[in-house]
Amino acid sequence: MGTTINFQTISYTSSADGETVAFIPQVQNNATRTISIISVTKEVKQLLPTEFVADTTGGTITLVNGLTLHNGETLFVLYKNTQS
Repeated sequence: MGTTINFQTISYTSSADGETVAFIPQVQNNATRTISIISVTKEVKQLLPTEFVADTTGGTITLVNGLTLHNGETLFVLYKNTQS
């Protein structure tokens, strides 16, 4: 059995104003896969790497530097999923 690499997109839509942390279980590492975040887009604006922190151990994307999500706003996360 070899290694499989897939690029995937997942979205998270806020349910309240002022959210800064998005829990996205699909971007959590586990025993058989390693996740690498490629990019995060808030609605139509691609975020700079300095505007979010990705924690693939906990499966969270945290907005930083004063960025928040308002009710109904969506984050789109492009990530690489490496399965062994």
